[in-house]
Amino acid sequence: MSALRFVSLVVLAFWVGGLAALGGLAAPTLVAILGSATLLIVWGVRAALGPRPRWLALRVWVVLAMLGVSIAAGAIQGLSTALKLACIAGGLVLIWCETRDT
Repeated sequence: MSALRFVSLVVLAFWVGGLAALGGLAAPTLVAILGSATLLIVWGVRAALGPRPRWLALRVWVVLAMLGVSIAAGAIQGLSTALKLACIAGGLVLIWCETRDT
């Protein structure tokens, strides 16, 4: 179970770090799609194998919102910086939840 928590933390760090460092340079939508898919799979496996992570439904909604914001940031150029900052804030909340989960 701790290995799956570690994987989810690494994915979140990659996603948030990728947005912060490469937000305008690389393909943030691709990073968001890969990150969200990986997180949903890892959390699904954790829920199936052992005790369900706390606030799982809220975490799933936050990931889906982050994915939507990342896709919208690529489509709406005028608000892209604010949307990316909102996505980074959501990722930091998820990292906090992962570190507090037992």
